[in-house]
Amino acid sequence: MNRILCIGNRLWAEDSAGPAVFDALSARALPGVELVDGGVAGLGLLRWFEGCDLVVLVDGVEGFGQPGEVVLLPGEAVAAISGGVPDHGAGLPYLLAMAPRVCVRPARAVLVGIEGAATTASVGSAAALALSLAMEVCHAAV
Repeated sequence: MNRILCIGNRLWAEDSAGPAVFDALSARALPGVELVDGGVAGLGLLRWFEGCDLVVLVDGVEGFGQPGEVVLLPGEAVAAISGGVPDHGAGLPYLLAMAPRVCVRPARAVLVGIEGAATTASVGSAAALALSLAMEVCHAAV
């Protein structure tokens, strides 16, 4: 099984990319894929890195592309941004840096990011990419 873990705050427009993708995917059939609304749980999200092969994180990003662009980043690259420094305010990079340190068998992680404000088009593209990644790995394991 693989997971799509959507992160963000649906009450704050600048941080609503993950929840918007969650809403877009929640109406679809997702065989072999677990969809999770991670909200703003921070390190509480570490439990979702156990018991699966791949976690596709979906979140808003800044500084990785043009506004509205959907980017794909390896989890290791995002974790490296934290510099390995324990900083609970470091957000997603810190979460990804901690996963291999605290999980027994952490899942591989990739980030589907929406640069800037989420639009209907960027949410649709991010949802399609996240689902494609999760399904591709799921079917490859069969």
